[in-house]
Amino acid sequence: MKILKIKKIFPIPLLVAIFSASLLFSAERVVPSLIYRIFAYPAGGIVGFFLNAPTLTNSSNHLLIPTANKIIHITQSCSGFGFFCIVYSFLVFSTYKSTRLKSILTLSLLILPIAYILSIITNSFRIIAGYYADLIIVPQLAANFKASLHQGIGVFLFLTVLFLISLILKTRFGYERT
Repeated sequence: MKILKIKKIFPIPLLVAIFSASLLFSAERVVPSLIYRIFAYPAGGIVGFFLNAPTLTNSSNHLLIPTANKIIHITQSCSGFGFFCIVYSFLVFSTYKSTRLKSILTLSLLILPIAYILSIITNSFRIIAGYYADLIIVPQLAANFKASLHQGIGVFLFLTVLFLISLILKTRFGYERT
């Protein structure tokens, strides 16, 4: 009887999504350099391609993208891994009820590359948007607003992508909130 109450309060997809995201997010503490290479290097390559700049590494293996105007330094916190965890758990939770797959493990494994690609592309555009904002907007701002602008660009782009994913799931796959 208690199991039924738990299922009503915490649906299984929600529990799996929370567990998976927690497990993934804790991986960053265990193998931070591997997570950095898996997430920051592809995003840095895309940024370098779009800005026509080489992608270099410094002595601590962090990415540097020297452009004509400034050097972009991609740190551990800029790797986009946290956004990947959010997108992954959101997709697992959102698609579980509308899919014909009975196994949530199979669904979780199928969603992994989709969430990875989405997070790499989104993070690349976040870095590019931050670069251009730093060139255009930051010179007109007081110095103490620079970090806030940088953070705001990331929040805006990440929330926009999550909204678009939600919209696509709702219109294409008939996903409805429960």
